[in-house]
Amino acid sequence: MRVMLDGTQAGNRSGTGEYTHQLAAWLPRVAPDIEMVAAWPKGIPAPEGAVTVPIPQQRARGLTYAVSRGRHLQQADLIHYPASIGHGANLARAVVTVHDVSCLVNPAWFRWPHALYYRTMIARSARRAAAVIADSEATAHDLRECLGLGSAQISVVPLGVDPVFRPVSREDAESVRRRYSLPEQFLLFVGTHEPRKNLVRVVEAFGRIADEIPHALVLAGRRGWKCGSLNGAVAASHARERILLPGFIPRAHLPALLTAAAGFVWPSLHEGFGLPPLEAMACGTPVLTSNAASLPEVVGDAALLANPEDTGDIASHMLTLATDDALRGTLRDKGFERARRFTWQRTAEMTVDVYRRVWKGLQGS
Repeated sequence: MRVMLDGTQAGNRSGTGEYTHQLAAWLPRVAPDIEMVAAWPKGIPAPEGAVTVPIPQQRARGLTYAVSRGRHLQQADLIHYPASIGHGANLARAVVTVHDVSCLVNPAWFRWPHALYYRTMIARSARRAAAVIADSEATAHDLRECLGLGSAQISVVPLGVDPVFRPVSREDAESVRRRYSLPEQFLLFVGTHEPRKNLVRVVEAFGRIADEIPHALVLAGRRGWKCGSLNGAVAASHARERILLPGFIPRAHLPALLTAAAGFVWPSLHEGFGLPPLEAMACGTPVLTSNAASLPEVVGDAALLANPEDTGDIASHMLTLATDDALRGTLRDKGFERARRFTWQRTAEMTVDVYRRVWKGLQGS
């Protein structure tokens, strides 16, 4: 069997890029009997051991997107689209990973052209694919409810935590903290700034407790879309001098930044999986996240869970995270154990199981 992984999203700095990189690295290791090849954007370093074919870097969609991969697709027995959308006439022999259906749950979280595009293309891809991989049971439920997919078409394959996420030395943590001019005590968010991440309520919740704690609030990550309300919330906060936005943090600095943080605050409104809380746990950082969508399934009892639509509840849990040292120690220990359960090797092995089932079905049809 020859499987092609569409690596178009390899240069993406969000979770889809991480997922694509990890699959390209691990699939050849766990399935040496399968010929694995990744269509990989020129100029983006491929993982060691991955077999790749170069494709042009481009952001175009539709026909141009598909044609650039045409000859590689024709040579593959099975195609894996790892970023929610498949292209061309190959979906009958394709596996599509759908990370979340946030654009269907609440289109208002996105710019309307993007919401329309993703709603249309995710629905088309998922319904026509030979198999769909969901990151979580919550996403599998969303696929059944929003798109009417049958349970037999969906396989739940959790994501993994890269071993680079681990506690670093005090010296390294201090070095990164000083690099970004951060105070000694801070609560940290990491991710793209967009409405779904619920940062307006995070800022408002911090404002309610800021007089009771010495910590700053650090909102790290690149600016995404619809950030006007976040800007307004920061400007209106009486604690605005302690709300810091250092921008995008390179991956190489994240373990040290997470280690330096007193707590990780991530009460997202909707996630298909929610990898950052697990990465924080792997670094020994106690986590506050959301009790919605996939997040309780992912973090188990190793994190504080708040109602993401209740600013008061977020504030109360944030105060506990910052002040209860005994609980922080418990969460640290539980977090290490929880994060160890999620490995990219396991993700790759479960993904290969999906390939084999699909290939068997295609040969029998």
